[in-house]
Order: sequence, then C-alpha cells, then structure tokens
Amino acid sequence: MRILMVTGGMNVGGAETHVFELVRSLAYMGNEITLVSSGGRLAETLDGEGITKITLELNSRAPISMIKSRRALKKILKEREFDIVHAHTRLGAFIVSKMCRDAEIPLVTTIHARYKKNTVFDRLSRWGSGVIAVSYDLAFHLRTLCPEVFLENISVIPNGIDTQKFSPCGVAFGSGSRRIVFASRLDRDCSCTAFLLLDIAQEVSKKYPKAEIVICGGGEEFCKVKARAENVNANIGRNVVRVVGYVDNMQSVLEGAFVFFGVSRAALEAMACGVPVILSGNEGYIGVVSGENLSLCESTNFCCRGQQAANAKKLYSSLVSVFEMTEKEYKKTSEILREYVVRCHSCEDMAAKTMEFYKKHIKVKEKGKSQVLLCGYYGFGNMGDDAQLLRSVQKINIKYPHSYICAMTKNGRCDERKFGIKCINRTSVLNVKKQIRKSDILVLGGGTLLQNDTSRRSIMYYLWVINYALKLGKRVELWGNGLGNIRGARYRRKTASALSKCSYIGMRDRRSLVDAACLLNEIGAERVELVLESDLATEPFTLRKSNLGSVKQFFGISENERIVIVAVKRDGGRKLIFDLKRFLCSLRASGFRAVFVVMYPAEDMRVTKKLCREVGGVLAYPLSISDMTELIRNAHLVLSMRYHTLVFAHAVGIPFVGIGKNEKIERFCNDKGGKYCRYELKL
Repeated sequence: MRILMVTGGMNVGGAETHVFELVRSLAYMGNEITLVSSGGRLAETLDGEGITKITLELNSRAPISMIKSRRALKKILKEREFDIVHAHTRLGAFIVSKMCRDAEIPLVTTIHARYKKNTVFDRLSRWGSGVIAVSYDLAFHLRTLCPEVFLENISVIPNGIDTQKFSPCGVAFGSGSRRIVFASRLDRDCSCTAFLLLDIAQEVSKKYPKAEIVICGGGEEFCKVKARAENVNANIGRNVVRVVGYVDNMQSVLEGAFVFFGVSRAALEAMACGVPVILSGNEGYIGVVSGENLSLCESTNFCCRGQQAANAKKLYSSLVSVFEMTEKEYKKTSEILREYVVRCHSCEDMAAKTMEFYKKHIKVKEKGKSQVLLCGYYGFGNMGDDAQLLRSVQKINIKYPHSYICAMTKNGRCDERKFGIKCINRTSVLNVKKQIRKSDILVLGGGTLLQNDTSRRSIMYYLWVINYALKLGKRVELWGNGLGNIRGARYRRKTASALSKCSYIGMRDRRSLVDAACLLNEIGAERVELVLESDLATEPFTLRKSNLGSVKQFFGISENERIVIVAVKRDGGRKLIFDLKRFLCSLRASGFRAVFVVMYPAEDMRVTKKLCREVGGVLAYPLSISDMTELIRNAHLVLSMRYHTLVFAHAVGIPFVGIGKNEKIERFCNDKGGKYCRYELKL
C-alpha cells in the first residue's frame, strides 16, 4: 500500500513519537511510506528505514507558507499514486483535503490531543472520511466539539510502544539506588509535575539519601526549571536534581530508573521497561499505576484528564509508597505494567489496526459499469436515517459489487465528507436529474417515504424521482420501506402506478406489505415482487464495538446499575410526556435510572433535556449507532416515541414500549411483540 503521511514538526513529543513509530511499523510491514513533515530530530533518525522523507513548512498558518506547502503537496500527489493520505494535524488536513477530493484519494486523520473550541478553525477543519483517536476520551472530545464528524467514522487506536526497544533493564532492587525520572515537554501546559518534584526534592533527600531526580525534556520553561533545580541543589548541599534537557534515547535514562513521574506516551514507555509509574500532569493526578486503576488510566489516555489536581503532598505520598514496596511487590508491579503494554499498546498492534482502518476507507478505483443512486431522508441528523444509509451502502457493495454509489442528501458537500460516498443536494432538481441519468439503478433505501400524512410535497417528491428514473429506463428498487397513509384517490393511483413498474419492493412490516398489495390491486397491476424484510437499521452495528469503550462508564453509570432507555420527541404530546414523567419517577423509586437518548437532536434535544432534569436522569449524548446499541443491550427496558430506538431494542433483544400516535410505531410493536401506548401510558 502506498501511504502519504502528513504531519507537522518531528521533534520530541508524544504525537511526534506516535507518528515516528507508526511509519516505521507500517514500512516494516511492506508498505511504501512517504512522510511529509516540517522536519526535526525524530525525522532525522528515519534514515535507512526505507521511508521517503520530504520537508515542507507545515507548522505555519501564514497564508504564504500554506500556499507554498499546498503547491508542493499537489506536485507530490500528482507525481506519485497514493492509495491513502493520513494527516496528523488539522493544518495538514486542511491543506491536503481539496487535493485528495479532486484526485479521489481517501483522506484520514488522527486526533492526538484535546483542543479548544474555535469557530473559525472548526469551520476550516477537514477530518476526512475517517478519524483515528488515540484514546476513548479523545474520541468523545471530538464527538462533542465536532458534530459534523460522523460518529461511526471514528475509531480508537491507542498509542503503540516499541516493546523490544523499551524492555525491562533489571534494576537491582537491593542496590539502594532510588533514581526518580520525569520526562515531558517543559512548556507551560505540561511542566507542573517538574516544579512539584522540585518542591519535594529536599524532603525526599532527607528521607532517602541515595535518591536522585532526573528531569528530561526541553521547552519554554526549561530555563526556569534548571534555575530552580540549581537553587534546590544549593539548599541541599549536593546535586540531587539533574535537568538534562532533550533526550534522544529515553531507554538509556529508564535503565536505572526506580520510579517514573509523568503522563501519556512517556509513562507507557516506562511501563514497558517495568518501571513503576506515578501518573501526574497538568491535567490531573491519578498516582501509582496498578492493576486496580489501569482501566481508569486508559480511559484518560494515561493523561489524568478530568481527575483531581496534582500537588506536592500527593506526589510525596505516592513516591514513599513506591519506595517502601518490598522486592516482591515491586517485581509484581513491574510485571503487571510490562504485560499490559505488550498486550494493549504494542507498535505491531497499532500498525495492524491502522492497516485495517485504511482498508475500510480505500476506494476501489476501477469501478464496474453499474451506478447506484440512493434516495431517502438522509443528512438531516436523524440517527435512524443515517443507519439506513450506511446499511444501504453495505448492501449495495454485496448485491452490486464495485458499483459507483451516490446518495441524495440534505447537503451534498458536507455529507460527502461525513458518509464517505458521493452525495448531491436532494433539493437541486438539475443535479438530481443529472445523477439519475448517469445511474443504472435507483434505490429507495429505507424509511416511510411514500405517505402524505406529513405533507403532500413529500410523496410528490419521491414519486417524481421514481417516475423520472422509470421514464429513463432505470431499474428501481425499494429496500426496507414502510408505506404510510396515502389519502386521496389521485395520490393512491399515482403511487400504485409507480410501484407497479418497480423491479423490487421490500417492505419492512406486514401492514405496509398488505397496503402495497391493495394499492396494486386497485389499478389491476400485474404481479410485482413484494417481499417482507427487516428494517435496514435492524442489522448493522449490533456486533461492532463502541468507539467510546464502556458507554455506561463515560456517562457516569455504574456497571451494575439498572437502567431504562428513554427517547422522546418534540411533538410527543403533553399528556403522554406527563404520564412518562410520572412513570419514570416511580421507576426511580424502584431503583431504576432513566437514561435519555436523542435520535433527532434538531427536534428533540430541548424536550429531552427538560424531562431528563425533572426526573433526575442521565443524558447520553452524543452517541454513535454502535454506542446506542451497546447502551440498549445493557438496559432492562426501552421507552420510545422514536421508531428506530425500538428497532435497535428489538435487534438486541430488549423489551420495548412504543409511545405516541404514530402509525409506523404501532405497526412495529404489533409485528415484533412490543407494547404500544397510543394516547396514554399504562404499563
């Protein structure tokens, strides 16, 4: 595979080391890697690794620098045929995104750290067809700040450590040596622990005369740290603290370490060496890493995000607890940490998962002759419709392999980046007609599209699309559709006429199947293939792992807590909302906790938040489709005014109750054995 890796500087740092290890591992697997960066110490060490290195100015936001970088990258993309482009900075992704789209090369990105909300930069950010987060908390951070990123496109691939390079060095426990190592950039946002170590240095030296502190790293605070260390040494009367600056070979420093202070990748490297680690950084403090708190450490990407702040007293207490370990306890801790890194954070595992991620996003360049146009209520932020679109794409790839897929959505350009397929604006008549002419097959992929309960414009729009495709001799198929109420002889006649010419009609419930047959009988149509099939959203994502890790944990729900999933809608009706509120209060008294999900945020968020506050529930938002199914799988009951929440519940075998005056919910509950409450909630 030919991979273009785009990043910023390649000096010492967690993200930089991540890229360094990734390109080395991918090259070792036989891939052709081209690394475009601003250069740096780590880039220089890649000589002889079979990696093509190109240096450009990719750290500057100055327009002139960006224009020069863009021209150079455009030339690189033109000269070499890449299968995929992987950007590790938002600036790099922005520069290369349009070129990738024009050349039809998939772009994927990686988020390495949290960033602040910035309206201008957020609008300019280009996340590509897929996003890798190096931890679950960063995945949630991205989902919260960037609603335009499709949640199903985020995958968590943790940092990878070279476990052969970073391996146990066999510190002699009885030698009395007590070297304390700290490693990090010494900038304002990550030097807190270095200063705290200097605060406790004198007290540590008194209690442990053989103790020494080694501070590694450089940055804007380096001079302050070094000056402070010199004062500390002067007060103690000997050199207890050494500030060594940047370290190219961290393994050599860890060889004699008895305990390590720090966070993130540096902490994982120390763990790989079997050195006990005390997690402490600017974002928080966890303390001594052990088998009991490894899951907590992992949930913060070993950065202590969201944890209590560090202080000198906590650091000293943790340090004493490590120094006072028996030899047996020390060795056991070392083995646990080493085994964990080998199992969960090896370079080989990171590279293998990244390759799998690439393969999901690489497009087949030699397409077959067939072109499929998907039509549905896509791109409006409704989770159920998004699930139907994804499932339709999966089904097309099976039924019509190597076909070219295009979808009619709310916003073509944005949805194209979101769903990873070509999209056109459904309201642009010229574009729709042009795409129908280019396509061989029109697929209505799920939903109750043919109905005039909500408006006459809806049914007329979809009938126009179907009839125009039929007029041009295209094959028209309906997959997992529902047939709503169609009032008026004129509309029934037009609908029946269109259905009679379709090549395949798949209905998702028995009532829709019967109604379709009745419509066709009304005009005396010849026999048409009518099939009863599942809703398209029933099948996908039920076995896929959530990209939040443990969804319950992320929303503060204990694993043993009994939960009830609730989904309400804006026009659910005051009477039903009041009944639901009263019922949820009674469930709370019985030990159940209401967890509210939002299927259609644009419409339902306000009423959901209000009811959630009133009953003391938990708002689980945002959620991907796989997150939703995992959360529902752990519930005792689902109460919903939204159709697809019930579909997900049925897919994972959880009891459900449909609420509200809604024909498709009533049909689904009757077909699948759920309870239905139309006007009042009585359970």
